[in-house]
Amino acid sequence: MLETPDAKKLVARSPNGTLVALPPDPQHKRKKRRWERLVFGALFLSIGAAATAVGIAAIGYRLTHIVVDNGLVNGRIMRMRAPIDGAVSAFYAQPGVAVNPGQVLARLSRSPEEQQSRLRLEGEVELKEANLASSRKSLAVLKSQLEDLNDRIKILSGQRPTSGPIDTSVVQRQLAKSQAQLDSARARASVARSKYNRYAQLVQEGAVSKSLAEQFRGEWESRQAEVREAESGLQVSQAALEAARLGKPVTSLPNVDSGLLSQRSSLLSGIQSQEGYISTLEVELRNARARLKEDRSLYSNRQDLEVKAPFAGVVYSTKREEGEQVRSSESLLTLLDCNNIWVESLVNLDQFNQIDASRPVRVQLAGNPEKYDGKIELMQPVNSVQETEGQSNLLQVQALVPSVPSELAGQSLMRVIVRIPPPPQHAKAQQFCGLGSNASVTFPIKFAQMPKFVAGR
Repeated sequence: MLETPDAKKLVARSPNGTLVALPPDPQHKRKKRRWERLVFGALFLSIGAAATAVGIAAIGYRLTHIVVDNGLVNGRIMRMRAPIDGAVSAFYAQPGVAVNPGQVLARLSRSPEEQQSRLRLEGEVELKEANLASSRKSLAVLKSQLEDLNDRIKILSGQRPTSGPIDTSVVQRQLAKSQAQLDSARARASVARSKYNRYAQLVQEGAVSKSLAEQFRGEWESRQAEVREAESGLQVSQAALEAARLGKPVTSLPNVDSGLLSQRSSLLSGIQSQEGYISTLEVELRNARARLKEDRSLYSNRQDLEVKAPFAGVVYSTKREEGEQVRSSESLLTLLDCNNIWVESLVNLDQFNQIDASRPVRVQLAGNPEKYDGKIELMQPVNSVQETEGQSNLLQVQALVPSVPSELAGQSLMRVIVRIPPPPQHAKAQQFCGLGSNASVTFPIKFAQMPKFVAGR
């Protein structure tokens, strides 16, 4: 009796030498079926155990995490505004186009009013420079007059006996100097008055501002004070010469001492006022120069003003067209920063109290099976203050303002912002870096909030 290898059947050799098939052995068949049942049973048991383990793990994961499906991908935007009044001579920005730092987005040509404003600014700087130089000269004259007056006081009352004669030649030289100072002061006063009258006429015609004319008026009044001081000095010198010719001491002449002291006090007051005026002019000149420098850095007579991208991003929206007139600070376009993306969700207070903000968050974007690790950056209540006063501020820094889902309406809600790395759409500018996509956010639960049978494992 033999067993064939292919069919595994029992055969026997007949007397004439041929092979004859024998009926199958019942015991062998029963052993084969028993092994098959054992193999299939073990397989089903392993599959059931695996399914049970997966189910338990899934249940445990759901019990230790909160899944929120109302997540929204949001991002930081920057609104580019017109730095000057003018016309859009060229506009290159288009929504969805990626831009690099420093890339020219638009060109603006200055309006005639803006050009006139620059000319006025240049004239203001030149005028303040001239006023400052003139005021410094006037201060030097006042100080020189004070020095001469102090010398006269020493000569007339401090350096010689009151009963002795006075050197006539010294007094004559002083008198000539006083006369020259008076003539110079009158000439400067005449020039200052002419300037003031001319600018006062321009104020009436509307060509210059009233404050500019008032500056010339202040200069004219300062020159008039110099004339009065010079006249007083000349009178004292004349009195001193008269006393020298009579051979009498100056102190014997009436009002000479009081006149010297009065003139000295007036000169000191004038010097103090002039120094204060110069300090004010220096501050005004620095400010005017700074404004002119900024103006020149923005604009050149040879080319239009260029509006450049401050960072790498995507053009989110445009507000203007080529040839359109714009005013300073009006919006031109909006840039989206694809390196500053986050997901924000709304949760009720019960969920909020369970969230463990110290642990990583899992984020899954719609249409993308990959999950990302995120970090909770901000948690704040959603209330009427945010919706009214804060909404205008939010619109300045974020692209979208999420709406409250209908199933959460009327509840006390918290806004949770989760920072995530740039999504796959980062390289696809036309998709605005995934902005506005839905996302599912999985928050870990605090250990104390977990069910006992889960926390105790």
